[in-house]
Amino acid sequence: MARLRTAPDFARATLFACEVRAHGWEFYAGRLTHMTRADADVVLPLTPEQAARMIRSAGRCEEAMLPRAPAYGLVRAGRFARSFTAEKWKVLGRAGDFLLIGTRDAALAAE
Repeated sequence: MARLRTAPDFARATLFACEVRAHGWEFYAGRLTHMTRADADVVLPLTPEQAARMIRSAGRCEEAMLPRAPAYGLVRAGRFARSFTAEKWKVLGRAGDFLLIGTRDAALAAE
């Protein structure tokens, strides 16, 4: 997270979690993130702001996030391979089966 926070475009970038329960990410990022609806722990009715941050399905993550570029997301490797276009996204980090990805125009470079 520290590496991501130092990206020059972090303040204006959209953050998302696709098919990953990453609720702590909002805490560490210090800001709200978008997430797939099935992975959100929704108990009470959503406010309009909360509803706007929900991605209807994992298969729609790319479609929902590309217009919000620059964007950084957490996704499982298998979902990345099935649902994201490699020419539009880059893998920035990996921890086990989890990937940190960013749109190709994102400022954080893969190391």
